[in-house]
Amino acid sequence: MSLQRFTAFLAIFIISAGALFSDENASSSGIFVEDKSVQKGFEFDEAYSTYPELLESDRKSAIEKEKTKITVKSNVPNAEVFLNGNFEGHTNLTVNDLPAGRYNLRVKKTGYKPKFYRINVPQGEERVFYVELEKYEGTVNFIAVQPETLIYVDNTKISGNIVKLEEGSHTVFAKKFGYKSESSSIYVPRNSYQIITIRLQEAQFSVSNFRANKERFNPALKGSAGQIKFNFEVTSFGNGTLTIKDSLGNSVISRNLPGFTTWTQNVIWDGIAQNGTKIQDGTYTAILESGEQKFSVDFSADSSIKIPSASITASGSGIGILPAAFNFPEKTFCVGANAGIICAFENKNFYCAPLSTFFAYSFSKNVELSAKVGLNAGHEGSSPFINSALKFTASKKQADFDMDFGFLIRAGGAKNKPFEPYGADNGCGLGGGLVFGLDFNNFYAGISSEFTFATSTFNTKNDNYDKVLRNGICIQLKGQSVSFAIYSALNSSFGTTALENDSRSSNSIEFLRAVDVGFDFQIALNSLNLNLRSNAQIFENQTYLKTEAGISMLL
Repeated sequence: MSLQRFTAFLAIFIISAGALFSDENASSSGIFVEDKSVQKGFEFDEAYSTYPELLESDRKSAIEKEKTKITVKSNVPNAEVFLNGNFEGHTNLTVNDLPAGRYNLRVKKTGYKPKFYRINVPQGEERVFYVELEKYEGTVNFIAVQPETLIYVDNTKISGNIVKLEEGSHTVFAKKFGYKSESSSIYVPRNSYQIITIRLQEAQFSVSNFRANKERFNPALKGSAGQIKFNFEVTSFGNGTLTIKDSLGNSVISRNLPGFTTWTQNVIWDGIAQNGTKIQDGTYTAILESGEQKFSVDFSADSSIKIPSASITASGSGIGILPAAFNFPEKTFCVGANAGIICAFENKNFYCAPLSTFFAYSFSKNVELSAKVGLNAGHEGSSPFINSALKFTASKKQADFDMDFGFLIRAGGAKNKPFEPYGADNGCGLGGGLVFGLDFNNFYAGISSEFTFATSTFNTKNDNYDKVLRNGICIQLKGQSVSFAIYSALNSSFGTTALENDSRSSNSIEFLRAVDVGFDFQIALNSLNLNLRSNAQIFENQTYLKTEAGISMLL
């Protein structure tokens, strides 16, 4: 074979092999680097390619006449600093006693574009220079074979196909409903341009993770509390049937589900059977059938589950300012906000306007976590405050009522001094308490006892911390959508704070320090709750009247 024929044969072989390889990639799925180009260069060339601009100082201040001082700061810690080519240290850097004059300033760090400036250093002045370094970047063009493919880079969804990424390794994740997801690592050099092709493979239909959002629910309740939600995941287009059966295996309701068009599916059921009536208490089974796949999950209907007409106090769910021996239904969030006004009654003066947001979550029917964050606006020296509480309750069912009881621990604080006058429970400090209640269908009566340590520890002049014992009682009348409650509490004070305006004598004990009286009015609109309450805190020489409105929602 002549040299010319061998060369031609070799060329045809290489072209054919390349075409074969290209066809192989075209039929396979994955994330491929189709093209990459890199603009080569040196940091020195990038930094010194143009005449350096003058860097103005951020701050000027006079020092000793014959002295100089400069400080070089950067957005990147430990960046290298050079003056006239000499290494001086790392940012943030302070250099003293430089000869007055002009200097070439260079700041660099691996992975960042170096910066080069001229600076002036005058005698008798201190100057601060700030240098903003930028990371090296490369450009990546993502081309998805399947339209509307969702592309994520480092867990962040990208917008558009062309993005700039920092130099280094990145994780690319791509997905589209009906296709298998793909993930790959790419490396982006500085000053580069890459074309990344994403080709996904069709997914075989399957169902997984069929579950209910709660183990028990009461269909008689309004809103989400009276519903149960079934969730599951699918991989591709399909359909299915959801059937609810009672403990005897009888079908209660059967529903054909609409075609699946996304990965996560959910079906909400309000407990109404095929005949239009609400289901009775008992154990039920939800059965999901899709193709040849079949899943099931058990749950219960329980009419004993109740939604209390409750406010969120510093000690958790309760009535007015007092904690109660009930919780919200298990795995239920309560979120909301309050706004109000406090007046010093005898002086007829505006005191402050309390603003707060809150949440409560019941991990189970026995455990509740709550927190409140707010501000006493308009009060001199007011600052944000926070209260949090963890409450444990239990219930024993009687013939005509439920006997509820439990205990709680709580903590709260504020940056500045708390509500005056001192010696009453204001939500600050560390404490705990006991709660007890009798819960009838239309009536609730409860008592509480809380002891709080260091309710006024802020801005103290010594280590004498006060303590407050608050014993309260409440009565609530409950209707279908409306409730009304009255309550009262006795605050007993122990110790003193030596705070300004604290009228108590040192280490005093006052069993009748202050009395709280108030009412709490609630309107329930499905999962939305409107609240109006008023409270008077009565001291010997002053009465503080607080009126507050709030809104909350069960999730």
